[in-house]
Amino acid sequence: MKNVLYCARRLAPLFVVLLAATVLSIPAVAQDTLSGHVGVAFPLVSHTSANGSSTTTTISDSFNIVFPFGVGVKPDGSPVVLDFEFVPEVHPANRSVTLLVHPGVIKPLPNHWAVGLRAAWEVNQSSLGFTPLVNKSFPLGGFKTRWFVEGDLPVRFSQRNNGVDANSVGFNIHLGLSF
Repeated sequence: MKNVLYCARRLAPLFVVLLAATVLSIPAVAQDTLSGHVGVAFPLVSHTSANGSSTTTTISDSFNIVFPFGVGVKPDGSPVVLDFEFVPEVHPANRSVTLLVHPGVIKPLPNHWAVGLRAAWEVNQSSLGFTPLVNKSFPLGGFKTRWFVEGDLPVRFSQRNNGVDANSVGFNIHLGLSF
């Protein structure tokens, strides 16, 4: 025990010097970049297969309107934006609203283009999937706010109430403002 205390007393000043050198040598870095977006989206077409049959539904067959909003974080030095999106969807035909949790990774490209991939979980439903996307933004009068148009390709794997597995792929158009 005496040897341990002796070593601790001898090494304590060295530990303090190393700790101070580590703290003082951390370079100042810029903060992460925070962004946000709000928009409106329309599912234009969806192809669903279940139980050996398939159906294609267009916006004229089933009109739904979607209101995506999210917060993005671009860590300093990172080439991608981590985007946390939530998507309430209004189904006028049966007067219901669903919520999609839609986190993703967005890669900005030159000329205000971006590509991304989102995970998808529908709250209180047996559905999950992913959504690849392509986005083009346009400046709005010298502000940091930008108007954007986005094409989404939602792919979902779900289980219906009757226990039948269903897979679907669709195409959505998403319009909005980013800031």
